[in-house]
Amino acid sequence: MSEDFRGEYYQKVDSKARVSIPAAFRRVLDAGDPPSTDFPRTRIVMVYGGKSRQYVECYTVRDADLLAAQVRSLPIGTKARQIAERD
Repeated sequence: MSEDFRGEYYQKVDSKARVSIPAAFRRVLDAGDPPSTDFPRTRIVMVYGGKSRQYVECYTVRDADLLAAQVRSLPIGTKARQIAERD
């Protein structure tokens, strides 16, 4: 994950449930989502933490793919993989 994209930030959500992304973060997101004709706009992966974690984790597409690959590399059926898949 990019060092520029770490930290805890409190963003306002407008009445249409939109969040403004700071310019520095947009550059990180652009770099983490290779351009393609299928997806001309920059994408972001947002993961809600569930009942015990009342926040959203945001990843670049590249970092989300790396995280998914790490989960898939764990042996199927192990406790570690079950926890990783749930989280």
